Amino acid sequence: MVHVLATATFSLLAATIPLGEEIEFVANPPEVEGLPKDLKIGYYYKTHAFSMWTSGGRFVLYHNEVLVEYLTPTHQDWIQILGKHPESIYPIPWSYRIPVGWIVLGVGCVVVFGVVMLRGSRKSDPLALNTLTQDEQIGAGMSHYIRACSEAGLNPYGWNSELLADSAVYLVEEHGVEPRYASAGLEALLQHMIGIEAAQVQESAALLEGRGDWSKARDAYESAAALYDVVAPDHAEFIRRQRIRRVEKKIDPFAF
Repeated sequence: MVHVLATATFSLLAATIPLGEEIEFVANPPEVEGLPKDLKIGYYYKTHAFSMWTSGGRFVLYHNEVLVEYLTPTHQDWIQILGKHPESIYPIPWSYRIPVGWIVLGVGCVVVFGVVMLRGSRKSDPLALNTLTQDEQIGAGMSHYIRACSEAGLNPYGWNSELLADSAVYLVEEHGVEPRYASAGLEALLQHMIGIEAAQVQESAALLEGRGDWSKARDAYESAAALYDVVAPDHAEFIRRQRIRRVEKKIDPFAF
């Protein structure tokens, strides 16, 4: 739709923006006599081939965020509005110089490359999770660690460096495992186990919170945070700062 926007000062050609064309906000124009107050300065351009390239870029005036209508001032109009042409005042938006399609394509390439590299590293890394969980020797060492924790009255999902070291020695002496692999493999597998346990405890806490059992939910969140302290300290802090604090507000809203 094209029509003329006529005022006492300006007579501007106005058109409704169709599909495949964009206007990006640039600035609010100064108040000028005869210029509608709801107009904004924008940069108009056309997009092609899934936004892979752009064309027809120019500064325009526009209004109505839902059904956008844009106005194409003449050079003289811009002089009256801004004192000079907008190209000498405002930079051309990056969305015109670097179309969004290229950004999406670039991100996609990075993701694909990352997945390929990750899969390749898992195949070659002896400490990769899929290797550790299928390694019977590392499994035997973890069983030794869990048994030692139980005998000492300790939580097997805790982190006990001394018992881990003893289990690594057991693997070296009884199973002939190379010392560095025995120690690193046990630590990596234990971190994985603690991470799984922490996620399950956090999920249970969320279910308790959803049922309104605030006290039990707080206790469960605290247990999950203690587990995450070992494998993901930042997430442990998030649970304490967000989840536990939220539940405590439910328990005693006047304490905050």
